[in-house]
Parts: sequence; structure tokens; C-alpha cells
Amino acid sequence: MQPTIAGGQQSRLLIVLIVAAVALAVLPTLVRYLYVKHELSDYPPPPPFPLAKDISLAAAVALFLVCSVVVLVRGGRAALERNISGASILLIALLVPYIISRTSLETEDIVKVALAAAVIAAVWSIGAPVDGLKWLPIAGSMIGIYSIIGGIIIPEYMNSVTDSEKLLIANWQLAGPFWHANVLGLFSVFALALTPLIASVRWRIFHGAILCMTIVATAQRTALVAAGVLALWWMICRLRSMASIRLAGTALIGWCAAAVLMLPILNSNPDAFVLRGSAWAASLSLWQESPWVGMGINFTTVLRTWFHHGHNLAVDTLVRSGLVGICVLALALLAAIRSTRALDVPSHQVAFFGYLITFLVASCTEVNWTLIPTLPLFPVVGLVFAVLICREPCRPDGASLAGTTMSMPPGLPMRRLDSRSSAKPCAATRETFTAHQTTADLLKCESLPPHRDGIHSVEWAFEDRGDSVATATRYSRDDE
Repeated sequence: MQPTIAGGQQSRLLIVLIVAAVALAVLPTLVRYLYVKHELSDYPPPPPFPLAKDISLAAAVALFLVCSVVVLVRGGRAALERNISGASILLIALLVPYIISRTSLETEDIVKVALAAAVIAAVWSIGAPVDGLKWLPIAGSMIGIYSIIGGIIIPEYMNSVTDSEKLLIANWQLAGPFWHANVLGLFSVFALALTPLIASVRWRIFHGAILCMTIVATAQRTALVAAGVLALWWMICRLRSMASIRLAGTALIGWCAAAVLMLPILNSNPDAFVLRGSAWAASLSLWQESPWVGMGINFTTVLRTWFHHGHNLAVDTLVRSGLVGICVLALALLAAIRSTRALDVPSHQVAFFGYLITFLVASCTEVNWTLIPTLPLFPVVGLVFAVLICREPCRPDGASLAGTTMSMPPGLPMRRLDSRSSAKPCAATRETFTAHQTTADLLKCESLPPHRDGIHSVEWAFEDRGDSVATATRYSRDDE
């Protein structure tokens, strides 16, 4: 029998939030492409399908209600005691590009920003453990299974073949429920990066295999390259200690960030990367007209450019929000890196360093950054960054026991820590107490002398089980 802590509620609320976010990102286009075949004109995104538009509105309302309930349930004095710096950084990253935008904002933009702010407030209120994000690769693999089965049964509704030369499987460029194969490929590779959060090795392999098959079926070259770099990162992690993982991960993130910045600048071929070189040159030329604040969030609709984004994270940010936008984006990325470096659980480090590396590799030729919940990549980008950045700094693995009241069941078997003791088991009486240490301190208790100060005869340690469940062990002295 195990004592549960308040983190169980946090995990459950995060699951509900993930389900609502994935529903908003996937359901509208899923319904559309059950009625309408994919066509070459699906790039850029087609106008809303009537039924899909209604579903999108309903899903957005549902997500807003979920966020409201979360804030009410988790609000109050406990919420006010949490660190607000992470939420503040995310709100700055969300609002500044719209505030400085030179293009006029529509009512739809304001509604989207309000919904995004509600999600950030909900994530901050939850303060959920980062391992709750394991449900994203599970959701991604379910989308992959749906897409692959659909590609076999109704291929014309699941495939978006735009370039037959790059196909890896004949007549397959799988888009599934999304409007383009690029979206499914990127969704799958970001979900794949989070598979180390799944505790069971068998399930981790299962979901990872499904996601890999989906990426191959999309023939999305950016996702394939990112998956290859991710596999290399996992091999590095197998050979290194946790401290080395932190160092290697930080170094690789730095190299990938440099690649995002330098690739468009060093490229001189307009036909490179499937005409992305031309999009980079045109975007940088537009940016020079307004270097500080860019040309505005909706520059593509105002200026009628032939491309709908900059095809590179740095270039797209510059042309939309200028140098101010780059500084804000850098602030958010640095906050995510700092939070990742603070993780103490090895699988969490592997997952989130790998995720950030994958994100930056994909950002060399695509624009993946979004905090707007109505966009299809939000669950595997904006939501992940929000949970990671809003994690309390004092909680290395996102599940602090500080201030948590725990009830010990009677008769719980105990063992002694001191090797000089007789190691006979003892029984605990029912007690309610508060643990004031962080999870990191509690996990390290086992390596510390049980009576190092000569005063305390009884100490408590907790073994984190990854789902905000702790096992209590009583350590006692011989002379107790």
C-alpha cells in the first residue's frame, strides 16, 4: 500500500488538458479529410470546412472551460505561492509579437491569444510533473495508427502527394488527419523525442516504432533528419553519465541553435532545400525594411508573398517581429534549457534535451514555434514548452513534496538504513506529517548517514515513482 500525494491531482489535470489540446489541434482537420480528399492546393492550408469549423469552435470552448476549471481547482493561496517567472516568460513570448505587430489584428487573433493565455495560466496553476507529458507520444502513436490504417483503406483521403520524387513508399506521402504531410511528420518526430518519459520499456518501444513508421510514411525530410539526430543523441546518452548528459545536451543545443541562425545567412542558392533558399532571401530582404519590429504577425496576407512563412525559425521571427521578437524567443528557449538542465531524473534529461535538439534541428528549415492552441503543432510544441518552463525551479523532476501532507498507512513494512543495525523490520503507526525537502533531497537521503547530526533518530525518505506517488521508508538508529 502506498501513500499518495497531491501530485496525483496535478497529473490528472494535465492529462485532461493534453486531451483537450490534442482534440482542438486534430479533430477539425480530421473531420475535414474524412469528407474531402487531400489535393495539391492544400498548401497553404485550405479554408475551413463548415463542419470542421463548428468542431473547432466547440473544441476551443471546451479547452477554455478546461483551463478555467483547472485555474479554479488549483488556484488560491497555493497558486500564489508558486514561482511566476516561467508563466511570465511565456506570456511575454506570446504577447510581444502581437503588441509590436505592424499589421492590424483581427478579432480571431485576439481570441486565439486569449485562449493561449488561458492555457499558460492553467499549466502554471497545475505545476504538473514533466513526466505527465508521456501522454503526448502515446497520443502521437494513436494518430499514427489511425493515419496508417486510413492510408491503407482510403489512401486518397490520407495522403497528400505533392512531390512524387521524394516518396519513400510508393504513392504514400501520409498526411493523416492534418492538412499536409509536413505537419504529421513534425508532430510525430516531436512526440518521438518524448518517448523516454514512458516508464515501460515495451510500451516505449511500441509507441516509438509506430511513430518511426509514421515519419517514414510522411516522407518529410526535415522530420527524417531530426529523427536521425535524435537517434544519435540517444546513442550518446547510453554511453554517458547524467552529468555528462547535461553537458553534452547543452553543447548540442548550442550547435543546433547556431545552425538555425547561420544556415539562411550562409546559403546563396535560391533553389536550396526545395526553394527555401529563395524564401529566406525574400524574408530577410523584407526584414531589412523594419529591422527592430519586423513586418508584422500577418505579413504574408498583407504583402501577398508567395510563401506563408520564413521556412526557418530565426528568419520567420525576424520578418514577423524583428530583433525584438528574436530576443523574446531567445528568452523562452533559454528558460526551457535552464529548466531542462535542472532535471535530476536521467530519463527526463534524455527526453527533454533530445526534444530541444530535435526542435532546433527541425527549425532549420521549418517554423515550428507556436503558443497558439488552434495550430496543429501546439500540443507537441507550445504545451511542452509551457509545462517545462512553468515547472517549479525547486522541483528537479517536477514533483516536489514540499509542503505536501502525507498519510502513512498502518503496518507499512520498514527497513533500516544503518548497516550497523540489525536490519529488523518495524511497523509504522498512522501519522500525518509534512515533508519539507524537495524530491532531489529526498532521493539523496539514501546515500546520507541516517544520524549525521547525532540528534534525529528517525528520518524519512521517499522514492519518486514518476506519477507523483511516493514510497515511505523509515530509517532508524540502533539505539532507538
